[in-house]
Amino acid sequence: MRDTHRPKAATYVVYLIIASALTSVLFHSSRAQPREIMPNILRETPPGQNDSVPSEKVENHVAMANDRPSFVFEPVGFFHSPYSPENRPPRQGRLAPDVSATIEIYPEFEEGLEGIEDFDYIIVLFVFDRSQGWRAKINPPGTTKARGVFASRSPNRPCPIGLSVLRLEKREGRVLHVKGIDAFDQTPVLDIKPYISRIDAFPDENHKAEKNLGLK
Repeated sequence: MRDTHRPKAATYVVYLIIASALTSVLFHSSRAQPREIMPNILRETPPGQNDSVPSEKVENHVAMANDRPSFVFEPVGFFHSPYSPENRPPRQGRLAPDVSATIEIYPEFEEGLEGIEDFDYIIVLFVFDRSQGWRAKINPPGTTKARGVFASRSPNRPCPIGLSVLRLEKREGRVLHVKGIDAFDQTPVLDIKPYISRIDAFPDENHKAEKNLGLK
């Protein structure tokens, strides 16, 4: 009896070895495939990419974007604002110049505020963190003619960065009290610069564009 069972047992062991080898090959193949495909999937929908853009344009955009540098920014602070999705801010802060808010700077950046109180106005760069993608052309409020996104102040941009010129009321430590805000509460702040009218203002320019936009 023992002699008749030995060949069957040996055959069973061979089957186990073959099955184990096949399982290992299949497992490693299935694990390797996502590692090759996943980077392409991620690159097909880069940050800010508009879902309405035809797929061939997306592919071209991806091919070009792969050769470009990319950057990661961390905020230096955030807004404390009375505005929320239910209580939306004005399109421009100058439309509500008396609305007060504060900018709280993170402790490690407080020293960088030294001297900011010497200026009446500041330029604040922030993130449109509630932006929902972007479109190449839009219709600005009050106009019927479509414009390119770079010829507008739309928050829905390829790089969703906002800019506001705010009146600086006072500084208390790492908190700046400002007016003329047009950002939501808790909006991340990327940078702050002093506004200098002799450098930053061009009061005699853009008359035609402002008239077309209904600002004059």
